[in-house]
Amino acid sequence: MQRWKRYIMITALVIFSIFLAWFFTGKQFWFSSFFIQPAVTAPSKIPEPKVSQQALSTPKKVNSFAYIHHTHRTFRKNCSKENLGTVKYEQVGGIYTWVDERGIKNYSDKKPHSRAELYQTTASTALDFFELDLQAPGLPSQFKNELSANLRAVFRAYTSLIGLKAMRKVKLNLHILPNSSAYNRKVKRLGGNPEGTAGVYFGSKNTAYIKYSTFEHTINVAIHEAVHAINEAVIGDTPQWLNEGLAEYFEYTYANMHTSIVAPNRSWVTSNGMLLKSVIQPFQLVHTKAHWRKTDYAKMYRSSWAFVHFLTSNTTYKLSLKKYLLAEQKSKCDVLNSDDVWPYLSGKHNAVAQDFSRFVKGKITVHRY
Repeated sequence: MQRWKRYIMITALVIFSIFLAWFFTGKQFWFSSFFIQPAVTAPSKIPEPKVSQQALSTPKKVNSFAYIHHTHRTFRKNCSKENLGTVKYEQVGGIYTWVDERGIKNYSDKKPHSRAELYQTTASTALDFFELDLQAPGLPSQFKNELSANLRAVFRAYTSLIGLKAMRKVKLNLHILPNSSAYNRKVKRLGGNPEGTAGVYFGSKNTAYIKYSTFEHTINVAIHEAVHAINEAVIGDTPQWLNEGLAEYFEYTYANMHTSIVAPNRSWVTSNGMLLKSVIQPFQLVHTKAHWRKTDYAKMYRSSWAFVHFLTSNTTYKLSLKKYLLAEQKSKCDVLNSDDVWPYLSGKHNAVAQDFSRFVKGKITVHRY
């Protein structure tokens, strides 16, 4: 009898030891596992609204920090940039207006000949800046109308920075995907990584893919990705801080009458215009190479936006930015060396560090073009 009890105790100790080993190696085992399928808690995420008129008319608040925008670059055998030539004429109400080589102003309901001279215009006119190919099944015409109006505002502001003669007409190919599943499948199929992103611009295809969330947020992401296409067509290859900085800067652009309003990016500022978190100093930012993903990605975006917004807040620095953009434009297939870039942006008195520090401590305001 005692021998039988001893066998039971030894068996119990062995089973208990196995349980302890499973527990401390992280392989917890419960008897309920035999009968109940364990529940898997998915990571928290923003719910995906269905693309419907009701969802579009009452957009929900979206946490912008959950989204990363990025450009997907692939090796190209040639360096042809997607642009449709110089901006030469305006189109208002279906009527084209331009000035020919003899200096005579022309009007027509047909697109003018490609040799038409540059139309001398004021900021209030609607130049033929872009062709928009928007693939957005299920979205109402209101979406395209609002996006087009905001893009025209972006082009007017962009032109103010670089000059009309340096502008190029741009073909914009934007595809809105209805949910995360469709977006992830498409981006992966094209060789990209959709994780943590709301939009991706594929430079080799001159096409952007955007995940639908809410009406307003999707327009903002579409503008961001469109600016990557504008940068590619107008300036050419650019360092990542400039490419993302300009896209972040123009993301919240809209038209007010004949004025382009560029609001501070809501991802990085409070409701009263104060910067939410710290940023990298300009010199370090400009000299940061392509290894963004090895650093704090959100901080790189925030710093790039802050520096571009700073450069466009001051007449002197805005002129410095223009000179730098035109210098990058001269060689569209190459990016200027960081040491060559810095003299363009540092100013005559090299006070950019001090001026930038004061800028990020104050209230960041809207810009009007």
